[in-house]
Parts: sequence; C-alpha cells; structure tokens
Amino acid sequence: MKAKSIQGRSFQETKRLFNESMLDGFRPTLAIVFTSLKDDWELIRELLNEKKIALFGTSSNGEFIGEQYEIGSTTMLLLDMPPAYFKLEMEDVEDTNTVEVAREIGESGLATFTNPGFIISGSSTSIRAEEIIHGLVDACGIEVNIVGGNSSSDSMQGGFLFNNTRRSDKGILALILDQDKIRMEGEAISGWKPMGTEKTITACEGNWIKTLDHKPALGMLLKYMGVEIDFTDEIDLYNKIGSIYPVQIQGDDGTARIIPPLFFNEEEGSFMLAAGPVQKGAKVKFSLPPDLDVVDAVVNTARQLKEQSLNEADALIIFSCIGRLNTLGPFINDEIKGLTDVWEIPSIGFFTFGEYGRAKNGLPTFHGTTVSWVALKEN
Repeated sequence: MKAKSIQGRSFQETKRLFNESMLDGFRPTLAIVFTSLKDDWELIRELLNEKKIALFGTSSNGEFIGEQYEIGSTTMLLLDMPPAYFKLEMEDVEDTNTVEVAREIGESGLATFTNPGFIISGSSTSIRAEEIIHGLVDACGIEVNIVGGNSSSDSMQGGFLFNNTRRSDKGILALILDQDKIRMEGEAISGWKPMGTEKTITACEGNWIKTLDHKPALGMLLKYMGVEIDFTDEIDLYNKIGSIYPVQIQGDDGTARIIPPLFFNEEEGSFMLAAGPVQKGAKVKFSLPPDLDVVDAVVNTARQLKEQSLNEADALIIFSCIGRLNTLGPFINDEIKGLTDVWEIPSIGFFTFGEYGRAKNGLPTFHGTTVSWVALKEN
C-alpha cells in the first residue's frame, strides 16, 4: 500500500498539493483528513468526490504530518488501499442511544469482515465516548482493535465529522479495516506518573466525583496541586488543572485510565471527568506534573513495539490530546518527531478532545491527556 501525506494552510494550497501528489500516477482510494479550516470542509469533500476518493474527515485544532504542528491548516493522508479492504460508517447519535449506534457500527464491521478493526472519531465533547467503546465491544468482543480520537475545535464545545456526503455535529465516524488484509499496530500511552496513595470514590454521580475517602474531591485535588485557581474561567481551569493534573482511574487489568477533570463545582467541592460515568468504590490516583520523561516514554514504547511486532509499516496516524499541547508546549514537537522518526513513513495527526485505544496489556478504552497512535501495513 502506498501512502502520501500533505498539509496546506489554505484550501488553494491543499488543492495544489493534492493534485501534485498524483502527478507520478499515484491514485489514492482513501483520504483521512484533519482540518482547522472549518469553512472549507465542503470544498475538501468536493475535491475528493471528483476523484472518487473515500473520505474520513474531522475538524481539528492543530495538525501535523511531520515533526512540527500547525494551527489553521488542512492535513491529508492519502492511501491507495484496495476498496475491498475498508468500509466507512458515519452515524448521528443522541444522548440515549450511543451504545446502540456503536453496536450497530460494530455489527456492520463484522458483517463485512471476519476480523474488523476500527479507527474512530466522535464529534462532540458531550458525546458519551466510553459508550462508543462499550457498543463496539458488545458487538465484536473484548479483543477488538479500536484506535482514534474525538474531533476538536478552537473552543471547548467540540468539533464535527464529515464524509463524502455530509457533516455530523454529534455522531460517530468509523473507518473499518479488514485486519486480514491491513494490519493495525499501535498503543495509547500518557506517560503521566501517579502521585500519592490510592483514593476511593465514595460518592459520585455520572461523570462527577463528589467525595474521595469521604472528603470533598475537589479539595483533595487542589491540596495536591498547591496552586491558586480562578473558578470563573473555564479555559483557565482546564489549562491549570485538567491538562496538567489528570486523574488516574485504576483498572482491574492493572492499567490506569488517564482522564482529565473538565468541569468544577466549587460550592459542592466536586469535579467532573471528561469521560465517564465513574463508579463508586473505584480506586484513583492523582498525577505528577509532566516532565520530559513523558516524551521519552511515548517514543520508547513505539520503538519497542516496532522491534517486537511490526518492523515495517505503510502509514502512521497519531491522535494526541489537546492537553498534551497545552502542557508540553514546544516539547510536543519532540514527541511528534520522535514517533515519526521511529517509523519513517507518511504520517498524519491532530490534537483531539479525547482518545481511543489500548494501553500496554490493557483493554480498549477512552482516554484523556494521552497519545494514541496506529501504524498500518498491508499484508
């Protein structure tokens, strides 16, 4: 399978690069598109429809195809994958039917391929992301391969998805691959180190953690942080708490799910996680502020997987949480470069509002402040 990646800072530049990519006879069948240029999504769709190229598209807030991210661009990963090896599904969801819709997508994958793998995106911060995982697992089993990231935007209100026919402001987009033909290898990793002892959730409601060890949860989090917070500024709250001090929910499989606090109730002394619902009795730990070891952990994990499981690949897709950009600052480029240097293949990525994937030796789940990447190889 041949792959090429392009990045344009306007639709005109993107179109020029797209056309130039085919001057050597390259004929892509599938395009994965991440774009900050939200008003251009229809132009992008028309451009790809003219060439009869299948489209997996999301809005984004920061994109990359190499070692340096850009704000306000369109990136494309173009693949000449045989159409018989993949299928695209995009479905709208409501607050009450996310599991059902995700299950139907999983069943569609199983009806098409014996061994389907899923690259997915959700289109809103209000979407029940964990329920997407539950629906796909219900249909395909716990061993199902799931990777992806939710669309993003320049606000905390979420983004949108688009394909060859329409746009969805609250839905699920899935690229379903025949893993007997296209191999998927990757991992979701945060690198944030746990801090302190385990705490038990003693009161909760939905995504809200109200008490830890019978004490106000927010007070305990602020005590560990030791910083002053302006509770009137939601963006400042996320930048100072959520992206730096995610909560680590301890799993029965020995792994931790890293989820940032997203909203805060100062009066009640509680905080809401970006994914949920949380369960009473669950064990959690707080996180240390990240250092450069975070970047090393991500790159070393990729290097180990390549050496042990997949020596060569055709394309690389990276879903990196917007919280990593906020926290790591310019060092995020070291992380991107580290991943692309490991593989040395055409790549694409963007900063997401939550990520899907497996931690090492873990189950498929939804994460925050995490980078989830996947390398693709035609068998």
